[in-house]
Amino acid sequence: MTRDFLFLALALLACTPPADPASEEWARIAEMERDWRSLPGESRLDARQQWLDELRSFVENHPEHAAAALRYDDEEADFAIQLAANGRYAEAVEHFESVLSRNPEHGTARRGLETARRFAGRDEAFFSSLVRGDSPEAVSQKVGLPRSGWTRKIANNELWYYELTDGRTLAVRFVDGSFRSLEFPAPAQGSATD
Repeated sequence: MTRDFLFLALALLACTPPADPASEEWARIAEMERDWRSLPGESRLDARQQWLDELRSFVENHPEHAAAALRYDDEEADFAIQLAANGRYAEAVEHFESVLSRNPEHGTARRGLETARRFAGRDEAFFSSLVRGDSPEAVSQKVGLPRSGWTRKIANNELWYYELTDGRTLAVRFVDGSFRSLEFPAPAQGSATD
């Protein structure tokens, strides 16, 4: 009896169709998504980039999955928004343009691209709109936020660092919570004195 059962089990296994490689790949991508969503800060952005690369690869390998292609566009646009929110405007521009190359009508990417381009092309003149006494909120509206980790607070001074298009670094100095001055080149760490 056991021998008959073993033959029956083997026969059933032989008749079972192989698992869909696309669904196995999709399950792996879903697991990667859960992983990156559980991470904090910058490491989350890096892990999300890896996940997006895997999602892009899936879309390229499985063009029949139209829903995955739409999801990829939405996720890449959202990732670009996160990059911009972290002051990484040039990278955000690349991702918004990538989405628009596939989906020219993508509203989020179109709107995000305008803002990211404005802040990505910062030169010295770009900061001329700042007025002594501007709040940090007003400064961020005019020139955008610095990259994550590109701020320093020492006593009543706060410095926001920006990389200019020519590669130099500029510091926006706040004293007691209001804009005081622009500094070229940016002062070194620990030298935030008025």
